[in-house]
Amino acid sequence: MGTWQIVRNGPTPLVLASGQVPAATSYELSLTVEGDTVSAAVDGSPVVSLTDATYTTGLAGLGSLGYYPVRYAAFGVG
Repeated sequence: MGTWQIVRNGPTPLVLASGQVPAATSYELSLTVEGDTVSAAVDGSPVVSLTDATYTTGLAGLGSLGYYPVRYAAFGVG
């Protein structure tokens, strides 16, 4: 199993949501932010929608933790 997390970064990082997915060769991940609503999907299936108005502007990033190699075919912010 693999774990995904949405983390609000800052002076004290906070996990806003998390879940697990079966081991697979690849997944399509999406994160949408509209106002203070954050929504995430895995392979087109919604996994979480939450509200967090702590930061209204800032950078977007993608990261991985652990000892497993991760390759990102594409990453975009629009």
